[in-house]
Amino acid sequence: MGSARAKQLAAGRLTKVDLGAPVYLIGPQDRTSLAAYADGQSDLGRVSICVSRIITNLLVMAQFPQGMDRAEAPAWTAWQEAFHETIPADRPVGSTVVELTWGTVEWMRKIATRPDLKIGVPFIQWREALCEYLETIALGEPTES
Repeated sequence: MGSARAKQLAAGRLTKVDLGAPVYLIGPQDRTSLAAYADGQSDLGRVSICVSRIITNLLVMAQFPQGMDRAEAPAWTAWQEAFHETIPADRPVGSTVVELTWGTVEWMRKIATRPDLKIGVPFIQWREALCEYLETIALGEPTES
């Protein structure tokens, strides 16, 4: 676990986030590409997590086109570390579930659901699927560690 997530987990109320849970429409060629490892093996368990990483990256880049200040960095760093933990470069995906602080999840939900935030048209369904999933988390209660 990275240091940003460790600091946040020690300081905040936690909620479980399944990075593979959003239901994305993914074309067959994209599915094959996202499942592949550099050595030619593949793992379809990686696909939804990779799409979650791609869409969150696009949303955050759109939210912060000039770059991110240090005040926002801890939340984004925690997301990056969660993806690094669940998308191994050289082995099958284990668990797709990570614990993030309630505030970190809410930070991403506010960005993803911002009505005036524009992203490329090919990614609209992925955004909506992520928003729907984050909204279901927002309706729940954080878990205590």
